[in-house]
Amino acid sequence: MTNESEDINLPTRQVADRYKVHPRTVDRWVRDPALGFPSPMDINGRKYWVLRSLREFDQQRAAESGKHAAQASAQRREPAAA
Repeated sequence: MTNESEDINLPTRQVADRYKVHPRTVDRWVRDPALGFPSPMDINGRKYWVLRSLREFDQQRAAESGKHAAQASAQRREPAAA
């Protein structure tokens, strides 16, 4: 069973506010497949994102960021080649 708050649909403005960016930035993120940003639903010509998909995206990015930070830290600890 899913949490009802996870099924909330957010319009572009609220998504932009969530990430502290301009709404046009959200549009650019959607057009860049390399980012993996969730695709919106189109309801009456307006874009909406399911909160659950945004949270999953955030968790995925945090995990990737942590993995990259750990790799960078390990590289700094390796002795330099002579």
